[in-house]
Amino acid sequence: MVFVAVVLGAALFGPWAFALVFAAITAICLMEFYHMVNKSGAQVLMAWAVPVGVAMFAWAALRSMQLLPGGTAYAVIPAMGLTFVMELFRAKEQPLHNIGLALLGWLYVVAPMALLCFMVNTPDGYTHKYLISTLLLVWSNDTGAYLLGMAVGRHKMFPRISPKKSWEGFAGGLATTALVAVALWRIFGGELPQWLMLGAVVGVFGVLGDLVESMFKRAVGVKDSGSLMPGHGGLLDRFDALLLAAPMAFVYLKLMSII
Repeated sequence: MVFVAVVLGAALFGPWAFALVFAAITAICLMEFYHMVNKSGAQVLMAWAVPVGVAMFAWAALRSMQLLPGGTAYAVIPAMGLTFVMELFRAKEQPLHNIGLALLGWLYVVAPMALLCFMVNTPDGYTHKYLISTLLLVWSNDTGAYLLGMAVGRHKMFPRISPKKSWEGFAGGLATTALVAVALWRIFGGELPQWLMLGAVVGVFGVLGDLVESMFKRAVGVKDSGSLMPGHGGLLDRFDALLLAAPMAFVYLKLMSII
């Protein structure tokens, strides 16, 4: 409950509270991701990759608030170039893995978090509506899938990756997101079909996001991404669904000219 209160509170209190809390979340998720993939034998230089990733998020936050010009995005290019050069001088045994996984962390963790900045800081000003809606849809999808899957789940969805996930649970998650989408429509207004479609997008890609992180964990032989939340794993385990659902929700909202 504390986790939910902090995340929702950050969205409700405005752009700076959102930026600070989600910068911290980005940093922790990056550290957990790099710790996890380093168990495969790679040696990602976390002292470089994590600060650069957080700086990328900070750029997105400031840019979305119109506090930085668009041209500052070019700073990413030398940052990536230095990643290659630094690996050259580190003389580690697996430079391809180290470079590739450093870049993957930015793509997998930082890019989705950065898009959330542009979801809340729209041309019309700051709005928490779609961020909170996306979070609630992700969490309701997880809850519905878990409850129905535990009750009647029989047909395995991805036994190779996640033996507990079932098609019945997947259907339960989508049904729950549909109900929450209707509730969000009643609260925020707008067009019901658009809210239902947002729920479907978040529901489908939230499950896939969960499976993607499970795939990573299986590849390196770990159960959880970290131990920050006893009994619940790491912070990355709590945000895995959002990391794939958020970009797709953002694209949908943009394509529909909603934000």
